[in-house]
Amino acid sequence: MAAAVAVLLNAGAPLGEPNPSAAHETGLLYCNYREFPFSRSALMGEARAELEPSDSAAALRGFLRVESMPATNWRMLAQNSEAVLFGNGRDGAGTLSYVVVERNENWGPGYTLPRQGPWGVGRWGGCELRPYNPRLDTAEWILGVGGLENDRRFTALVAIGGCFGGQPTPRSDIHPPEIDYQVQTVTVSFFAEFKPPGAYSCPGSPRTAYEVTLREPLNGRELLDGGWYPPKLPSYTPGRAP
Repeated sequence: MAAAVAVLLNAGAPLGEPNPSAAHETGLLYCNYREFPFSRSALMGEARAELEPSDSAAALRGFLRVESMPATNWRMLAQNSEAVLFGNGRDGAGTLSYVVVERNENWGPGYTLPRQGPWGVGRWGGCELRPYNPRLDTAEWILGVGGLENDRRFTALVAIGGCFGGQPTPRSDIHPPEIDYQVQTVTVSFFAEFKPPGAYSCPGSPRTAYEVTLREPLNGRELLDGGWYPPKLPSYTPGRAP
């Protein structure tokens, strides 16, 4: 589901700043908008935020009456003084419907959605969940043409999301991968330096090759891309069968 935009949201800084360690250690996720990181535990709480007595929940209820989104089972995932992120989905599903309710004293005549006082819906849509790193951008990767050599070595073709005018991500901007070895899986996660601020056109960045050598053979374990939550099997280079 593509994100829909009613007004430009300026949510401000998130409440608190997580420890700038590896994303998997922070235990935080994000859904399209990095200004709203939230704990994985937020996906496990009671799902009835649309019934709360707050003005932001009232704005959510009004919006749900006129838009084709789930009417129940919403959770409040993150908030600050200017906006609230509501989500509809369960832990482990990997995808989420979301609604961002924003506080704005000057909506203007062009805003036609239901609102409660200064609270109205600014953005909504669907997303795939990503691990959040406060200092680095989350990347994803596909397996290169060479495949897996000696059950340990492979080329990851790494990309970050967004529109960056087709500018490649320098190899030096990609940090060494975090590799998590488990009994049934080996998860490889890439993070990269943020692109310099500015106005970029689409398309995004082409993929950058990164050679990876595991410390131990896979021995039948699944190789997963940790740039998603939960981690998933990486795609293969077009034209190459798995």
